[in-house]
Amino acid sequence: MTNFIDNHNPKFLLDSQQFTDLVENTHGSSDVLSIAKDYALHIPSLIEMINEIHSQAEDQNMKIKCTRLSKKLTTQLLEHVGSSD
Repeated sequence: MTNFIDNHNPKFLLDSQQFTDLVENTHGSSDVLSIAKDYALHIPSLIEMINEIHSQAEDQNMKIKCTRLSKKLTTQLLEHVGSSD
């Protein structure tokens, strides 16, 4: 997975170490959006990255982590956008 992330063309927003840190730091958090903003300014692009990694992951644990993170980010992003209208 490290090679896929680091060698992706075009480059992902995060390298493999940053992605690992993001996954670890958001695990169990109720506010993944604020944590994710420390890693990437454009959250929709980050969600796309997570979904692409999910589609290439062979490890079931990584697939589960990607699914959870993507869903939480999407939900919180929609709530954030809705509350700022």
